[in-house]
Amino acid sequence: MDLFDVLLAVYPEFGSPDVPQASESAFVPYLRPETRHLNLNLNRNLNPKGKNMNKRVIELLRRIQAAGVMGQELEHDFGYRHMINERQRRGKLRRNFEILQSLLPPKTK
Repeated sequence: MDLFDVLLAVYPEFGSPDVPQASESAFVPYLRPETRHLNLNLNRNLNPKGKNMNKRVIELLRRIQAAGVMGQELEHDFGYRHMINERQRRGKLRRNFEILQSLLPPKTK
């Protein structure tokens, strides 16, 4: 007696032929939450302002570039401040080593 026969003996409903088989797929197409509502009105919203699509893309790229330039300025400020702090740290470390070296006897051959 195999395992399936044991299961049928304990749970006879597993072997009943009137159990409906699922014919539908469990998979559904994935839509991002922010785009679900956009798919309903996609055809109406392709060109809402009557502008040429090329002009709209160029305008979008200009806005992205302007935002990127502002971000680069902030990054440059942070990078500059980091560079100055690092130079000060190295200078302090170098001075401490010079003081420590001055306390040691001079080198001999």
